[in-house]
Amino acid sequence: MLCLPKIENATQADRDSGLYRWAKVFKATTWKELIELSKDNAVMEDTVVTIAQLSEDERIRQQCQRYEKYERDRLNAMNYSFEQGKKQGEQQGKKDGREQISRLCQKLQEHDHGNEIFQALNDSEYLERLLKEFGLEP
Repeated sequence: MLCLPKIENATQADRDSGLYRWAKVFKATTWKELIELSKDNAVMEDTVVTIAQLSEDERIRQQCQRYEKYERDRLNAMNYSFEQGKKQGEQQGKKDGREQISRLCQKLQEHDHGNEIFQALNDSEYLERLLKEFGLEP
């Protein structure tokens, strides 16, 4: 049985075996170690190349996933901000409209045209004409 954490306790006979060299490959922590261990052994060189390709593929896959998540998060934040802005704009527009109608009603009463308020509220063209006439256009 092979126990990688205890590889340094191997006997000299174990160290002379091919199994010890493979254990060192699997325990390596740097590319430099892997390259050094794979010298003079075509099978190990192929293995190291395969490990490098798989690692690179995994790294690229993770980078792509991070970028996709970033884009999803960015789009979600933009959509949320847009919806919030839209709600605020609608609320502000309603408030402004109510204030504009209120000012128009005041102007109509000041000019003894209070009876025209109902007509203005029911006829949008008439309302627009009165808003222009009293200088209350947005």
